[in-house]
Amino acid sequence: MMILIGCLPVKAGKALPPAEIVIHVPGSESKVTSPIDITASVTPGADDLIRISLIDQNRILLARKLIRLDAEQLAASQLSTQLVFEIPTERTEALLTLATKDAYNRPLSLRAIPLELNSMDEGVVEAQPFNDPWLFIETPQPLSTHCGGILTINGKITPITTKPVIFELITDTNGLIGSKQLVVSTVGEEVSFEIAMTYGFINTTRDVRLVIRQTIDPFSVDGILDSIPIFLAP
Repeated sequence: MMILIGCLPVKAGKALPPAEIVIHVPGSESKVTSPIDITASVTPGADDLIRISLIDQNRILLARKLIRLDAEQLAASQLSTQLVFEIPTERTEALLTLATKDAYNRPLSLRAIPLELNSMDEGVVEAQPFNDPWLFIETPQPLSTHCGGILTINGKITPITTKPVIFELITDTNGLIGSKQLVVSTVGEEVSFEIAMTYGFINTTRDVRLVIRQTIDPFSVDGILDSIPIFLAP
């Protein structure tokens, strides 16, 4: 990958591409039996893998699956698969997660759906309704270069929970060099924001990924995540 030298002028625009992951089935709050039928649109990560996992409220892993997507597919691939699970009780609350990573094993995109798992009755599966993008970033633009120790981020966000939105800067060696939180109060209501994130000292231009994520209760793990590749210079 070519490293850009110097700080580039910032131009406003839509920094995020269409969602890397869109889950179509199952929809939120579906009651499912094993195996879970999953359909989604997924843009492959650098390793061409989509990571599917299922956890309960105690974050115990109930099932996991790795699927290799078409390496030649640049646009979103249509994914259709099944996930087998087993639970010791008649029913339990769980979180289904689909995630991708970039070439440096950093989080690229993630979507999660809360479900009720049922081992006895018939399932009631609903499609996930179409939702507008949860995040619109004006700056920074993908692959832009920034310097000076402070990164300004502005855009609009529609929170999926009342948990703070977390902004992180992760280097190509998976070092966390900057972090900031945006407090939100209303779910599903779009708000504009501008934050200034201070990042750690660097002495050379670095490949950095700006990760924006929000956790979901009662699981206390990421429920949604998107990211932007940028460069930071001294």
